[in-house]
Amino acid sequence: FTRRMSIVESLFFSEKTSGRALLDMVRRGEPAVYASGIRGSAGALAASLLFDALSRPLCIVTPTRDDALEMYSELLFFRNQEQSPECDVCFCPPPDTRPYEQVLVHCDVSASRLWTLYRLSVSDRPLLIVTCARALQQRVGPQDVLIEASCEIAVNDTLDREALLHKLIACGYTRVNLVEDRGDISVRGEILDIFPPGYAFPVRIDLFGDTVESMRMFDPQTQRSHTDLRCAHIVPVRELILSPEVQDGLSVRMAENPQAFDGSRRQAFAENLRNGFLPAGSDYCLSLVYEKTASLPDYLQPDTLATWCDPDESARQIGALEQDVLAGFQAS
Repeated sequence: FTRRMSIVESLFFSEKTSGRALLDMVRRGEPAVYASGIRGSAGALAASLLFDALSRPLCIVTPTRDDALEMYSELLFFRNQEQSPECDVCFCPPPDTRPYEQVLVHCDVSASRLWTLYRLSVSDRPLLIVTCARALQQRVGPQDVLIEASCEIAVNDTLDREALLHKLIACGYTRVNLVEDRGDISVRGEILDIFPPGYAFPVRIDLFGDTVESMRMFDPQTQRSHTDLRCAHIVPVRELILSPEVQDGLSVRMAENPQAFDGSRRQAFAENLRNGFLPAGSDYCLSLVYEKTASLPDYLQPDTLATWCDPDESARQIGALEQDVLAGFQAS
């Protein structure tokens, strides 16, 4: 497969071709380069080849979530990869709810977003990011809070189980008897099961006392272990992280800006957060909780190349999102 892709790349960027002209313009640092005539999955192939040729981060922005998901799936195919911590293709979807809607974003969606932000924060090699216009506009938590809430567990590490469980619950994980869904955690004797973002299967940590003896992924349907791991990256599954530091900061902001918490609904919202509960609609209230917020572009490296698929339609989608945000805020 790798040899075939090398042949395709050499043909795509050969002398006197449109692909070579595109590559040369990007390397010269042209402020904007327009390409047309690419249809179907050829766009994903061209993006993959360009990513390898430039050896720099690439962020692909599509008009809608469905377009981004299709692009992500095609890139995984052309790069002969699957979802794993080592994959260099990351997907940052938009929330699956309307702005200020009184429901929580699905755990799989928020986990995918946070995993992408985490990879952008810690990766020492270029990444290929796929997102859409709405996800690009959505506010996210600050990078320092995300890094502080994440951890890496390796074989032979010493774990404070109770401290780890408290931290995971503050990061949105749910303690259950049997881990089946992303965001679940379970403790049974010397076994700690976790289903974190970035992994296709949950992770089983075998302990000997407080020492990590081994780690493996396992099938949540059969509960049978497979694929040994030397380390695992544990990332939050909810964007609103209820760490003690965040909760203390919330109390300070309530005292400094009481009008932002006027009304029974907002007071109930703050009270739930102080008690460690995520109220419905909290994904759109990050600015009330965090001292500062960020967006996906804030996590990108300065040399990231942005590629817009159908920029006119993306602009229309951004305009529609602004109207939805205004309507949702007024209704809340």
